[in-house]
Amino acid sequence: PEFANISAAGVAVFVELREGEAKEVYDLAKSNAAEVQPVDGIGDEAYWDSILNTMQILSGKYEISIDVASEEGRDQVAAAKAIGSKAIAGLP
Repeated sequence: PEFANISAAGVAVFVELREGEAKEVYDLAKSNAAEVQPVDGIGDEAYWDSILNTMQILSGKYEISIDVASEEGRDQVAAAKAIGSKAIAGLP
């Protein structure tokens, strides 16, 4: 199964109320991140914070935060990216 290595995941979606607000939320989260690893191929911009096991994705007027817990040695970034792709596909 696609998410067999995930023991827990949380997804939060922020929808901007005014133009540029989602980018502001994304940039704020990025500036407060402990360790930023850019992630390509998802949204307009994305990064992984390996300290918090969280992926932040900016996609248009949405800022998406994905928290992932998995068994040791599993690829949390790939799992978060797969979850994020499904989340983006489901947005209006």
